[in-house]
Amino acid sequence: MVEIASFEDPVKKQPMKLVLFNIDEIYRPPFQRDISESLKKHLEMAIEKLGFLTPIVVVPK
Repeated sequence: MVEIASFEDPVKKQPMKLVLFNIDEIYRPPFQRDISESLKKHLEMAIEKLGFLTPIVVVPK
């Protein structure tokens, strides 16, 4: 994980970080539902078409 920037949420005043990490560093908790194959395909097509991905919000361990 590489920290790119640190800042404060302007509304809740919580500290936040913008980081870059490998996808295999993300752990999906067991209570999180599985993503369907059709949703994966839809997301892949949207990324290819738009050329960007909405940031993923993660909570550190």
